[in-house]
Amino acid sequence: MVKKHNKCSQGIRLLICVFLFSNTLFAQIQFELRAKNVNCYQKNFTLTNVFNLNASKSNISLSILNTSFEKERGILNPNSEIFLRKYFQKYENPKANNKLIFELIELKLNEKKQDSKTIRAEVMVQIRASLIFDGDTTSLCKSRGYSTYTRSSSKIPLDLINEQLEICLDNAYIYVKRFVDKNKSNFESFASDSRVTINPFFTKLNHDTVYYQQRNVSWADFKGPLRTKSGYAAAIFTSFSFKSKLFTENGLIQMEITPAVYMDKNMSWVSEKSDYALDHEQLHFDITYLYTLYFLEKIKTFKAKSEKDLLSLVNFEYLEFYKKIHKIQEQYDAETEHSINKTAQAKWKLNIKEQIKQKNVKTLFTAQ
Repeated sequence: MVKKHNKCSQGIRLLICVFLFSNTLFAQIQFELRAKNVNCYQKNFTLTNVFNLNASKSNISLSILNTSFEKERGILNPNSEIFLRKYFQKYENPKANNKLIFELIELKLNEKKQDSKTIRAEVMVQIRASLIFDGDTTSLCKSRGYSTYTRSSSKIPLDLINEQLEICLDNAYIYVKRFVDKNKSNFESFASDSRVTINPFFTKLNHDTVYYQQRNVSWADFKGPLRTKSGYAAAIFTSFSFKSKLFTENGLIQMEITPAVYMDKNMSWVSEKSDYALDHEQLHFDITYLYTLYFLEKIKTFKAKSEKDLLSLVNFEYLEFYKKIHKIQEQYDAETEHSINKTAQAKWKLNIKEQIKQKNVKTLFTAQ
């Protein structure tokens, strides 16, 4: 999960209250985080929200030693979500459209006795950053900020601990910033344009299929069971399909389409064979191919702001052309009376072949 928000002025100060408990003592220490690290300012995203993933499992642990080397437990006030949100918002760009969410995995401050006069501490924060776009959440990276310090046991130096907390948080934030800067061209929310690319037609050999680019059909390809009750001498089953690959690269949402136009041997059948009848069935195949070319020409012009939208546009157009091809095939059979009307048959053949001839298929396979 990941989100953004807008920035505050550099002068804003955040009060973080750490309450220290012992068996007999209650004390309150206030850390004032000013954080003015110029390396943290960025322009590519804004933080929408911060979540403490494991608040009930004590993923926040602030252990501080008092002057007697006794451990005191600290807690953040206000809660960790508000604390981190207000801290990081000072580095935000309010005009950024890309929204991130930070999930707090762990925040640790652990002081230990080093010798009779010295205390050594480790500070660590771990955050998961995610990108929110088009209603979906994409995990980006895990970020870890780390710092150490050594101090005297004579007093609790608020300024020193304050500085180390800032270093730790800033390091975690800078890692996310650099990750986004380096990889933003591969995230669709940062994309400036989109493109549909058409690959050459799929023609892999298959015992049950004839692909249009391989050859014309023959009666040997009609292997389906006879349907003598239909009243026809033969029937061919043709169709078109495509495989797609969606990705974002170099600031461009891209969709690669690999089309296929084919005849299904096991659904095509024949009871009476002749060269003329085969020519009629071949033209059904030609019609499917022709309107597949029209489909590909159209989708190649599509633009969208997200991968999901681009895929939706292409899928919708596929269904529209699938229905259109079916209607054209019915019209062809009706006007030619299933090849009986030879004049109409010749007219259809001339028209379809001429349209195919006019198509420059090579231009489909070049980027625009």
